[in-house]
Amino acid sequence: MPATNESIVKSAEAEWNYWGNSIWNLPKKYKKIGHRDDEDIYAQYVIDKYCSVGGGSPSLSDIQDDRYAWSAVGMSTIMKNAGFIKKEFPFAQSHSVYIRKFIASRISKDKTAIYWGYRLGESGGEPAVGDLIGYARGKGITADKAAKYFDKTDSYESHYRCSCSRPYN
Repeated sequence: MPATNESIVKSAEAEWNYWGNSIWNLPKKYKKIGHRDDEDIYAQYVIDKYCSVGGGSPSLSDIQDDRYAWSAVGMSTIMKNAGFIKKEFPFAQSHSVYIRKFIASRISKDKTAIYWGYRLGESGGEPAVGDLIGYARGKGITADKAAKYFDKTDSYESHYRCSCSRPYN
């Protein structure tokens, strides 16, 4: 089944439901956490479900003690379950792998790419349902330092904050 915006949302909602519908509203200072990765069953779920798609072989304690950042393999699983294949979405242990691919796709105007990467605030990169937002992370990261990661061609600590928009929505 080819991936659609609807299948991406459905896949993400299925994971959100599995994890207990957690909510963390920083402006309102409200937090309701359903399940955590320090629970054995959820750490094992990361290994069995996420690492089998995005890679890695952490131990339960690596996950439970936050020595293994698993959000990229989690995102890879969401996108695979939405219907993407590895050629379209490079399932990986680092968000920077697919962020770099989608930035390169936009620069080369690759019309076969499922996403094109844009800097935040850049024309054409306004996020919509089904898009991804990525960012650089790490100690001492600032907005200026993070902006420089946009042009990096090697791996870096990352999460989501550059806008990767579907070019032909």
